[in-house]
Amino acid sequence: MDRLPPAGVWAVASALPAEEAASWMQSAAPAAAWTFRMPVGGELQAAQCLRALQQQAPWLAVHGQSDLAFAAKADAVIAGARSLPWDELAGQAQNEGLRFGASVHDADELERAQGLGADFVVVGPVFATPSKQGILEPLGLEGLRPFLQAQVRVVAIGGIESPEQVATLAEEGVHAVAALRAARDPGRFAELCAAWPTSAGGSRG
Repeated sequence: MDRLPPAGVWAVASALPAEEAASWMQSAAPAAAWTFRMPVGGELQAAQCLRALQQQAPWLAVHGQSDLAFAAKADAVIAGARSLPWDELAGQAQNEGLRFGASVHDADELERAQGLGADFVVVGPVFATPSKQGILEPLGLEGLRPFLQAQVRVVAIGGIESPEQVATLAEEGVHAVAALRAARDPGRFAELCAAWPTSAGGSRG
């Protein structure tokens, strides 16, 4: 468990078919880290896709599914609404030598994640995003700031589409930002990664 969550721009592989993994990895190559969530197809297809990612990932986290994370020798597992109970997942991560993260949306979830010794929290949606429309209201910068007072690394997610947003979030003090849709567009994603200041990010907790 010596690979800490890296600062910078993360790429989220969401509902990624195995046959699209190669093109996604090429697009996401400049990222500081990759995360894998909502696998499509059966377990075999998900494992194949994840194995392909693991071979080239700069740092790899798996959302919710500890069995996939352990099998792929990922660096971290991220607890969320659809995962195993958080305490169970945190214990498994510790036993397997993985970093433990949690997807949080409010102060109660943040406190819970910290109580379980989370190495990082994924906070969002910061900006409006189609996947959360009608489900979760965007936090905005004002809503994000209380999370940044906690002694834990904060990864901002949700609606991060422009270099200006990346630069602003880095200025606010997030440890990293995670992009989903932009990660599929090589040109746009390269711009996001270039917007992350080399001096930004740092260890908390």
